[in-house]
Amino acid sequence: MPTPQSLLETLKQVKYPGFSRDIVSFGLVKDIQIGSRSVTVELAAISGNADVVAAIRNEVAAVIARETQLPVEVQIDQAPRPVGPAGPALRAPKTTDTGDSPPALTAATRK
Repeated sequence: MPTPQSLLETLKQVKYPGFSRDIVSFGLVKDIQIGSRSVTVELAAISGNADVVAAIRNEVAAVIARETQLPVEVQIDQAPRPVGPAGPALRAPKTTDTGDSPPALTAATRK
């Protein structure tokens, strides 16, 4: 039976679409669990592009199944959705300039 470390080596065959580097060198493999009846591979968020996610998911499942002869579940963290220019993450803090005191920050920028 393969070990998680040997399967990590196997996953170096899976290239990130459009790049020459593999998903292991990009640090996308978070965990590999080998059970008696299946293997679970957990990947970090990959991309918001559904085609890229599907390609990586399919390739990971194929190379692991080939190595273990077991069903493979590939779990992928949800990629963060980009926030547009009007979104709160990119909005500049509002300031009040009275000339004699530091700018006041809005509630959104205070911790």
